[in-house]
Amino acid sequence: RVKSLNVNVFSCRPDDGADLCITRCAKGRFRPVTAPAAFSTWHLLCWLHRPDSAISGHSPNENLRGRSCMSYDPLSEVIDEPLTVDARVLEQLREYRLASKLPHLPGIDVTEERDRLRENLDNLVDRLLCGVEQNPTKRLVLAQFQPSLKAVEGEDTEGRDHFGMEIESIMDILGIDSSNGLLNHYLGGM
Repeated sequence: RVKSLNVNVFSCRPDDGADLCITRCAKGRFRPVTAPAAFSTWHLLCWLHRPDSAISGHSPNENLRGRSCMSYDPLSEVIDEPLTVDARVLEQLREYRLASKLPHLPGIDVTEERDRLRENLDNLVDRLLCGVEQNPTKRLVLAQFQPSLKAVEGEDTEGRDHFGMEIESIMDILGIDSSNGLLNHYLGGM
């Protein structure tokens, strides 16, 4: 008999000493554990099903060594660079703020979803207009993206995809070529 297992897999930074960080549900509580780097998928699944011991003598508690895998911040992977933010860029952001958004969001009666996502995008642009001129850096912009991206993690796939396309439009306005994995982390691989 196979029991269901609730697992979230996170990418770890190389200095964490493991390939995978996982959150597993044990007795109704989620806890972070670090999987040994050499585990195959089959070994990993067997290891996750065992309460506090694991294959090859590794246990979740041994692998934690005082570190929390839940502290990973994808912003740490961002390669910062200066941006050119002039009057033209600020005007394009203002125009984007006033423009119609998510016009091709699929589904039946998506008005409520579109309004929710549009409000999130408008708040993002407001934050950018308040700070990007004084601190025109890629890191600042992507740090402003983070709360908006976190807010849409629970949306359906189409909503996240279309939201991501709108974020990419903002990146185009600001001259940012890559989010260094930030969008992929929150939107699940656009």
